[in-house]
Amino acid sequence: MGSKPRKILVALGGADNRLHQGVVRYARERGWNLSPQLVSGRPLPWGWKGHGLLTCLGNDRALKRLVLATEVPVVDFSSEPPGLDVPRVIEDCTHAAQLTAGHFLARSFNRFLFYNRTTRWACIHRGEAFAAILKNTGHTCVRLQYDPAQPGGRFRSLMSHLAQSSGPLAVFTGSDDQAVEVLEACEVIGLRVPEDVAIVGGESCLIMPEAMRIPISNVDTGQERVGYEGARLLDDIIQGASPPVSPVLVPAAGLMVRRSSDVLAVNHKGVASCLRLIQERLHEHLTLDDLATVVEVSQRTLHKEFIKHLGCTPGQALRNARIEKAKRLLAEPARYKLGVVASACGYRSANSLCATFSKFVGTTPNSFRKSSLIVYPVEMPAR
Repeated sequence: MGSKPRKILVALGGADNRLHQGVVRYARERGWNLSPQLVSGRPLPWGWKGHGLLTCLGNDRALKRLVLATEVPVVDFSSEPPGLDVPRVIEDCTHAAQLTAGHFLARSFNRFLFYNRTTRWACIHRGEAFAAILKNTGHTCVRLQYDPAQPGGRFRSLMSHLAQSSGPLAVFTGSDDQAVEVLEACEVIGLRVPEDVAIVGGESCLIMPEAMRIPISNVDTGQERVGYEGARLLDDIIQGASPPVSPVLVPAAGLMVRRSSDVLAVNHKGVASCLRLIQERLHEHLTLDDLATVVEVSQRTLHKEFIKHLGCTPGQALRNARIEKAKRLLAEPARYKLGVVASACGYRSANSLCATFSKFVGTTPNSFRKSSLIVYPVEMPAR
């Protein structure tokens, strides 16, 4: 780095404050000097001389012109391509959709809805990924995508769709404010949350969600980590690394499960009790005898009730829950050893986990882990 600290201009405007926090954390570790533009978000100051620029271009034409005029390396945090040839670091919307789909599937939902009323790239992409993931598991997902330029009747249409749904419905929304809209629509038409409609918001931007009458589950999109990785990428480029061709994708930090989605989607008391046992004691070596004992019926009767109410056997429900938990643990930045993951999911060994995971997921646990970590694309040829 040399004796002099790097001078970095941060022009993020109204971006998520957690993005700023990630940048600041990296700057402290590396001893950077950050420009006061970090707070104000104004365009590049006249005559500024430094080593690099972190920005969120969006549709800011003036800022784009200034970026084109600067000769320092630039890293952009815009989700939607800004139309400039600059490296970007953004959230992995597909990973957020995977977490949400796995959350709903582990709770035995089989009716799904994605609701969005914005044109934001991230919101739309979350919905596309959510529907595609569910399709791969044999489920369908209705997507309600409204034009924000024509708001009339949108809320009535949402209520109408919710009212027509038969059986428990799992709803994923493009953003948290839209999750609140779904909650309000349910309250107007008398649907229970989460018993009739379970809700997960697309990003963790709610203020004091636990203070809500029904706290809403949401995805932590990992904005602080996005900021940190963006700063690290800029540092690498300053030191001579070639910029990546495609955006660097940062996986979601996790799913914040609250009351709005913490429910098992089944109306049969015995089956629901078995599913609750699976959720609470998944780390144990549960057997079909254990499940049958809970409801005091034979395995044959329990098998029939699971097929009738869930469309799968008790063994399949247990296996699916184990695989979904394994996926969540494998995607954690902590990089748990396979033996630890296996034990937490009720497998007797890492080999048992690998065999089952590979058979039903189509890839090995290690390969899945790699695909869930930060994706650094191939580099551009040196210029």
